[in-house]
Amino acid sequence: EVESMVVQRRGLRASRSISSGTLLKREDITVLRPCNGETIPANKLNEVRGREVAHDIEEGVEILWTDLLNP
Repeated sequence: EVESMVVQRRGLRASRSISSGTLLKREDITVLRPCNGETIPANKLNEVRGREVAHDIEEGVEILWTDLLNP
């Protein structure tokens, strides 16, 4: 049942390569399945927009809270 939940949940991923210091915009982020335990879940999208990226993130890579600087 837990495995099914992970597969069904959606998480945030980089829709393009994002450079360190970028302030995230909606077009930088895509929402895809699955969402593992460390990926930021889709329902947190509004909390992520406008946050500064701590380091480069490659296209398609899951976005984690540790990828973002504190607001």
